Amino acid sequence: MKKSADRILARFANTDATSSRRAPVRSGASGRLVILPASFGSMGDQALALGAQRGLRHSEVEVRFLAPGPAAPWRQVGIDRIQSMVELMRRHSLHPTATARRLYSGNSVTVVGADTVGGDYEHRFLAHRVAALNESAASGHRVQLVNFSISAEPTPLALSLLRRLDSGVELHARDVNSQRRAQGFLQREVGVAPDVGALLECARVEQHAAEYCVLVPNAHLATHFEFSESDLVDSWSDLATWLGRKMKVFLLPHDLREHPGDLALVNRIAERVNLDSVRPWVVADAREAKGVISRAVLLISARMHACVAALSSAVPTVGISYLGKFEGQFEWFDVPRVVVPFERATDTALIKRLAEQLLNERNVRGSQLKLGDFGWL
Repeated sequence: MKKSADRILARFANTDATSSRRAPVRSGASGRLVILPASFGSMGDQALALGAQRGLRHSEVEVRFLAPGPAAPWRQVGIDRIQSMVELMRRHSLHPTATARRLYSGNSVTVVGADTVGGDYEHRFLAHRVAALNESAASGHRVQLVNFSISAEPTPLALSLLRRLDSGVELHARDVNSQRRAQGFLQREVGVAPDVGALLECARVEQHAAEYCVLVPNAHLATHFEFSESDLVDSWSDLATWLGRKMKVFLLPHDLREHPGDLALVNRIAERVNLDSVRPWVVADAREAKGVISRAVLLISARMHACVAALSSAVPTVGISYLGKFEGQFEWFDVPRVVVPFERATDTALIKRLAEQLLNERNVRGSQLKLGDFGWL
């Protein structure tokens, strides 16, 4: 029922997505609005916001962030200039209100796309972002859809929305695979830059062991994809037990909200393993998560931004892919790394073999990205 309503309301918004091409509303000096992909919650979404803020801190114009949901939690992690989008979206369709149209017309708009552009999440949010970009473009501002992944099979409605983007909207994918796919789907130029979460700064953390590895499961594989929770508990418990006999193992929940349930999953894994060397490490924010990961000798993660935190800190990484966004992203980093395809996400024999190879390599190379690598900033 919810998915049907989303499609119907997004189609309604789709018919209005080019309405910004009426007489433009121009203003004087403009700022830059950065629309974040999701409400506050996961470490990945925090990494995107904090990384973008760091990359834009020397901007010549005022940069403000917009996000679905309340603004207060973002301020607590250091995103000060932020506004909730709730008052900017119509209640059911989520399409821009008149107030939102004036705001978008008067400013440059940058949409951080992440996973929202292919229809994997609500189409109504994508429709709002397309309208925001078109509204800003109609007033002559620089507009960008950046830092996005797109799978090999986006939904037809998502493609219909993306094809309504004004020709002046700059597109920047976050990996070469998404760049190639977007160019094919949209028949227009698409740039490429690393995921901006790589610019996230580390917080200092106490080192609880001379040598440890970090495991980051993903409850989404059970709530949104084909695996069951018992599949995930079984496979991650097996990995944690194997590694826990070699060294300290920390299970890091990527999203502390009740849904999708990363914290509950981590606790179930720890209870199943029942080794003193294996325990959860619940962090306060994304910077602390990167601090924990940056000191590890190995990361195994089914969450992409944990992988980005590790690779940008020169930590060998095994990534367990979903939504087709890991493979190209890993190519940005000259660090020992491997990707396990989604269909083998619970193949612990394969994951152990790959992890063992990385542990034996131990010839970690450099990994630093430069601001110049992020052309859209």
